[in-house]
Amino acid sequence: MKLNRLPKVKGTEKRKKRIGRGESSGWGKTSGRGANGQGQRAGGGKGPTFEGGSIPLFRRLPKLKGFKSMKVKDFQAINICDLARIEENEITEEMIVASGLVRKGFKVKLLGVGEIDRALTINVSYASATAREKIAAAGGTLTLPEPPAPPEKLGKKAQRKAEAAKPKEQKKPEGKKGKGKGKKKK
Repeated sequence: MKLNRLPKVKGTEKRKKRIGRGESSGWGKTSGRGANGQGQRAGGGKGPTFEGGSIPLFRRLPKLKGFKSMKVKDFQAINICDLARIEENEITEEMIVASGLVRKGFKVKLLGVGEIDRALTINVSYASATAREKIAAAGGTLTLPEPPAPPEKLGKKAQRKAEAAKPKEQKKPEGKKGKGKGKKKK
């Protein structure tokens, strides 16, 4: 038995719809396109994204996927109470990363949550004011790196920002002058 010799089952084949072939074809006058309008014109009709005039899905969803902050944090925060996992009294960022408290490639910021039970010598990148107080109260020391020096030569925009940040001198109010509204006549 071959595929081309299989008998045709009634109803499996349908004749092609021959439109635009006159009134007697069964699809006369409008050729199955209905009355006048957008759907009757060539290239007309509504696209797959048309939702009856309401805002389509692709316009309801946000345009940009995700959000990337301009202020990228290069650190991970840990609490003082987490330092109890490390048994040594001199703690560096490398030890904290090795203990698994912070992921590799991040700097460490100490937060003041929890209590500290012994005097520690800690060397990290950042620390909150509360953490500094608690370390000092326990008799420990905290070493932070010095902030980088500002550049000698600033651009125009940076110069304007620096000038705006300086406190402005307040002028002493002068005595009241006349109530004249316009210029004085000569």
